[in-house]
Amino acid sequence: LALADPAADWPACLLALDAIVLTASTATERRIPIDAFLIDAYETALEPGELIVAVEIPLPQPAGWGSAKIARKRGAFADSLAFAALGATDGKARVALGGTASRARLMTRTAAVLDASPDAGEAVLHAAIEADLDALDDDGGAYRRRCHRHTLLTAIAEARQ
Repeated sequence: LALADPAADWPACLLALDAIVLTASTATERRIPIDAFLIDAYETALEPGELIVAVEIPLPQPAGWGSAKIARKRGAFADSLAFAALGATDGKARVALGGTASRARLMTRTAAVLDASPDAGEAVLHAAIEADLDALDDDGGAYRRRCHRHTLLTAIAEARQ
């Protein structure tokens, strides 16, 4: 988590769960929402001399949870990974995508579609996912985009089960 590797599972997973990162140094303690903690690839809000001491995950847990990952071979860094938490802490969906060029990101348009219509069909979800992916700027071309679409749809399908 402190490394903030874009291909790592924990940043995207904790983003989907709306976690709070607790940090401490000899001078101070801080509570940082995960979205503010993750700044960019390999960059976090940790300050010199600070350590992560805990991670809080708000309760209650999501009503539905799904994850999906694509890696070229077992144990390799992810080309894409997604986590979907439906009916999460505030009753809303949270969908996170990792394996991006910068950092794990919330897929806000996709989550909004799931909130408005929990049974939204694949075509509607596909359009929301495309809009979220467009907002990521250039993220590795057609191959990576197909991977992202697949992991997002798979994570959402698993969360719906």
